[in-house]
Amino acid sequence: MKPVLIFISAIMACFFIAGCYSVNYFGDKYPPTENIKLFYREKDVPENVYKVIGRGIVSIDPKFFSEDVIDAMREKAMKVGADAVLIKGFIEVKQEEGSCGSDCHHHVQQIQYELRAEFLKKR
Repeated sequence: MKPVLIFISAIMACFFIAGCYSVNYFGDKYPPTENIKLFYREKDVPENVYKVIGRGIVSIDPKFFSEDVIDAMREKAMKVGADAVLIKGFIEVKQEEGSCGSDCHHHVQQIQYELRAEFLKKR
């Protein structure tokens, strides 16, 4: 098999099998943890048990969305030492791409989603 085909096959497998989601994390880092509690509603987070140590964002192309995005968020949380993740929700992000100059008003609009979460540490 040609090297280019192997590379393309690897990229496609990454998207379709593993999800290939990259979590952008902004916040403090602690020693890695092994277990993450997952919360989907803020009211389910026990009061005075956790503090927010950072925020995570995953950009998602709707064509390649899978449940692996939650696993990616969980893995990132473990790496930065969080004990829990609060999923804040999905946000639609519209991006305009390309322009063909001042004579042309054609823009391509690309829609992506962002999954936003807070990373929590026990007090």
